[in-house]
Amino acid sequence: MALACDRRPPAPEATPAPEATPTPQSPPAVAAPTPAAPEQPAATPQPPAPRVRPGMRPSPGCTAPPRGGHETLALRVGAHDRSAEIDAPIAADGRTPLPLVIAFHGLGGSGALARRMFGLDVALGEQAVIAYPDGRARRGRASNWELAAAGEDFALFDALVQQLGERYCIDTARVFAVGHSYGATMASALGCQRAAALRGIAAVEGTPVLPRCDDERVAALFVHGRDDHIVSVRLGEAARDAMLRRNDCDERGATRNDGDATCTRYDRCAPTEPVMWCEHRGAGLRGHMWPPHAAATIAAFFDSLRPR
Repeated sequence: MALACDRRPPAPEATPAPEATPTPQSPPAVAAPTPAAPEQPAATPQPPAPRVRPGMRPSPGCTAPPRGGHETLALRVGAHDRSAEIDAPIAADGRTPLPLVIAFHGLGGSGALARRMFGLDVALGEQAVIAYPDGRARRGRASNWELAAAGEDFALFDALVQQLGERYCIDTARVFAVGHSYGATMASALGCQRAAALRGIAAVEGTPVLPRCDDERVAALFVHGRDDHIVSVRLGEAARDAMLRRNDCDERGATRNDGDATCTRYDRCAPTEPVMWCEHRGAGLRGHMWPPHAAATIAAFFDSLRPR
């Protein structure tokens, strides 16, 4: 018996369901950056204020970085290159105004020679800036100084005061001129024509200057050897007497002996402008050499002067 065949049609294949389209996701919210505060410029450090006592007049160099030691300063004055040896205290703080001493060598000398011979750095105890300028040979003569107020060496003095006041902390109320022999005459000439810029002068073995001077007065020390055979002691006395008259001094002074020197100080003068005379037995070079006691006498005289 034949089996009946199953002739039912095959079931249709299932249609796959369409894939779900993913829903686009929004990116996560990001907070807007907060703008940074503008940078503030760094404050410029201010230099410490000068340490000033009553009567001092600090120079521009009192706000500059401190400097000290020895240097040779080159400067242009008029049509000529000039130079000076400079000594400044190494330990200076650059804020305490120091005296300025400008020291002039004798005829044919040099700043370097005066620096070795005068001994001012030791006597002043490294409490001052000291300048030893070089003179200039003129008209075939050895290095010397021009004594005219309108001349080149007065301009050199002015330039030194200005430039050193910019480089170092200087008390412009305590500027001094010192000199030996022809340099002493230069110091006296400055005391005559630059008295307003000077607190005092010291003339060692020098000669008088022209009698016509500024109205300003200046304190003055004269040191001279009684046996000086190059510049007679009479010339030193004449320079002293001219300053006594100029400063309205009483001719009576207090006399003391200081080693081989006899010193007379005249304090009854125009206010703050004393005159002092020291006469010694004389040193070498026919009594004309710089005497050993001069530097200490100069330092003590300058230190004794009251502010104007």
